[in-house]
Amino acid sequence: VKNQGNFGACWAFASTGAIESHWAIYTNSTPSLLSEQQLIDCAASVNASGLPATVFDYVTAVGGIETENTYPYVMQQEDCVFNVSVSGALVAAGSVNITAGDEAALLHALVQYGPIATLVDITDDFSSYQGGIYTSQNCGNTPQSLNHPLLIVGFGTDNATGTDYLIPKN
Repeated sequence: VKNQGNFGACWAFASTGAIESHWAIYTNSTPSLLSEQQLIDCAASVNASGLPATVFDYVTAVGGIETENTYPYVMQQEDCVFNVSVSGALVAAGSVNITAGDEAALLHALVQYGPIATLVDITDDFSSYQGGIYTSQNCGNTPQSLNHPLLIVGFGTDNATGTDYLIPKN
């Protein structure tokens, strides 16, 4: 888990988390930490919506994404200095779009392909979350209410309550 600090780059962190995981699966290697800063500096103008799919399209179009070591995070947008010759990963096999609210498709994609960069509705009570299964009566369930990208890395069912849950990397 990385810390974005007070800079609003959750879309970049969710996207690099997905690319890191999928590149490691694709290459059968240990995941490398990838550059959120490259995305902030070079892709923010094409990703005004914060959608991970737009980031995947950007990485495909430019031929890769650098590692955290070659293009470190500085918590502010700067000029783009991407160097394709030192790319640490590609979006080699494209991406999969999941219809908003289709939990069965989300679980299928998670099992079939691996971690999923997605959007969720984060409400004020999320900042006081301490542990366990997070639920909120204030969450919206429409595409317009989704306001925070994060990475889904797993799922399960609570043995005591029978409640199904997703495991996010936020």
